[in-house]
Amino acid sequence: MIKCPTCGHESMEGALLCGNCGTYFHTGGHLTTDPLEESGMQQVASGLAAPTYDTAPTGATLILKGVSDLRDIVVPRRMTSVLLGRNDRLAGLLVDIDLTSQEGETLGVSRRHARIRFVNDRFLLEDLESLNGTFLNQRKLVPFVPDVLHDGDEVRFGSLTFKITLKEPGPAGGG
Repeated sequence: MIKCPTCGHESMEGALLCGNCGTYFHTGGHLTTDPLEESGMQQVASGLAAPTYDTAPTGATLILKGVSDLRDIVVPRRMTSVLLGRNDRLAGLLVDIDLTSQEGETLGVSRRHARIRFVNDRFLLEDLESLNGTFLNQRKLVPFVPDVLHDGDEVRFGSLTFKITLKEPGPAGGG
C-alpha cells in the first residue's frame, strides 16, 4: 500500500493518484495544468479553422462500393445503428452486414468489426476494437471514437476496402 503524503489515505501499490485527494504520487503534489497566457490563446485560436458540420444530403442512402469486386452494400437507413463483421452462428454472434461473402475472413474482418450509425444527419463510422483495424482514408480509427463519413471516402475493414457513396434520393415518386 502507498500512503498519500497529503492526506494519509492508503492506495493500492502502483497507483498514480490518491483515490481520496487526487495527489499525484510521483511528485507528491496535485496534478495541475498551467494556464496559457491570454496572448498565446488568441494566437492559437486565430490559427484554427472553424469546425465543419457536414451533414449527409437529406434522405441520402449510404452505399459501400466494393473496390475489388464492385459489389454494392446498401446500409439500411431505417436502422440507426448497423453492425458490420462476420456472422458466427456457432458462437451466436450475428451482425447486420455480414462481410464473409466478400472474403471477410481471409481479409482480416473481425466478427464484430465496426459500426455505422446515423446520428444528427450524419453517418458515423466506429471501430469496435477489431483485431486488424478500421481505416478511413488510410487513417486508422481509434476504437470506439466515431468519425463522420463523406461521399467518396475510402473505408477499409482489415484489408477489405470500400468506397463510400451517399446517394441522394431521386425526384418525388422516383425513390
